[in-house]
Amino acid sequence: MGQRVQISGPSWFDNDAKIEDDVKIQPGTVLEEDSQIRSGTFLDQTVTFRHTEIGNNCSVKSTIIGERAIVGDNVTIDSAIIGQGCTLGDRAKILPGSRLWPNTRVEADATVDGIMAVPRDKSFYFDTGLGLYSGILASSIGEFLEALKIVPLESLEYHIGRRDFEKWTKDVLGSIQLADNIRTLRRSQSKGEELRHQLVDFVVEWAETVSSPQEISDRQKRPTWPLTTV
Repeated sequence: MGQRVQISGPSWFDNDAKIEDDVKIQPGTVLEEDSQIRSGTFLDQTVTFRHTEIGNNCSVKSTIIGERAIVGDNVTIDSAIIGQGCTLGDRAKILPGSRLWPNTRVEADATVDGIMAVPRDKSFYFDTGLGLYSGILASSIGEFLEALKIVPLESLEYHIGRRDFEKWTKDVLGSIQLADNIRTLRRSQSKGEELRHQLVDFVVEWAETVSSPQEISDRQKRPTWPLTTV
């Protein structure tokens, strides 16, 4: 442990966790095996899983960071979930309600605002028919929502008929609720602009739910491991 480290209240650190100079840690923080916290960083009610690295002068509050994630210098994260293997560039800002899919890269100075970013190979590609790519893809819930507003109607009807929206929202976004809502919409056999409007409404409602402070609080209940005051 470095010099001038300030720890307020109960927290849990694995023996192999490394904490550098001038780090400030608030109650409820958990640092698992080989977590590395660089100098000047502030942690509050944050869980870092194995082999994570948080850079210098970062501020991380009410956040879960998956194993092998790397956070650059001067990064701000608030009430978010960072998937395993993610890389966050210097000075990135992750705003409340954001969730990053595993192995996502956030460029330096970028801002992630209440969306779930996914790797390119998990993106949703909008087609208008079998093998007919529309030129539009979505790598986040924000991009997905915008795409629903502009893609040709035949693309929406094609994908909902094949259950592609249901599969993507369940398997990639991890939302059974949104997938169930879309399944109900498919069974209603809505077509045209009515289909578009209802899809947009469902996605907006879901995005607002997962970005709400209460939802984040419920998802991020701290582990029940024994806490040790250091």
